[in-house]
Amino acid sequence: KDALARCDDGKGPWQVVLLGAGLDTRAWRLAPPASAPKARAVFEVDVREVLDAKQALLRGEPLTLAERYAAVRSNLNVPRDARGGWADALRRAGHDPSLRTAWLLEGLLYYLEPRVVDDVLRGTARMSANGSTLVASVVNRASLRRATSGAKTPKKKKSAKSAWASHCDAPEREFAETGWETRTVAQPGDPSADYGRWRGAPPPPREEEGGDDETP
Repeated sequence: KDALARCDDGKGPWQVVLLGAGLDTRAWRLAPPASAPKARAVFEVDVREVLDAKQALLRGEPLTLAERYAAVRSNLNVPRDARGGWADALRRAGHDPSLRTAWLLEGLLYYLEPRVVDDVLRGTARMSANGSTLVASVVNRASLRRATSGAKTPKKKKSAKSAWASHCDAPEREFAETGWETRTVAQPGDPSADYGRWRGAPPPPREEEGGDDETP
């Protein structure tokens, strides 16, 4: 919501893109302040099966965040500029790179292989006008190791975490390398990232850059 507020400041047209949108419903729940215009459009990118099921559930619900909604059926594992890639599909759906964009990549990047993460971050940066913003969640190496340590044990019940595929211990550097300036980095449970609702144990701390790779 804070990221959306930075774009819906009344200083010009803007748009929203949710990559790996899943069943997120913010386009139908959130609205700009009365003094600010709605986003020109909200684009939700995900695989066909997810977006088709979502549209069936939300059919007839009023869109509150934007003037227009576009379901962009694409697999992020396809290189962005390939035919059928997510960037190509976004352009065809009407995304305008000359307008500010609020990119939402929550609960996404750590399910993608490192090469796909790099493709996504570089692509979003290149499709962003000045004043655009990106919100993304990542997991550090220790969290990835803990989540996947029992993934190959047959008797252990698998969770969604067993599908995690990448980590990021230095978002300030790694995001900068792909074209993004990092302004805020916080872990769940930190004062700026609990919203009064965090009840779990804090994630393991980030590992220092240059340390030994102990990934099993």
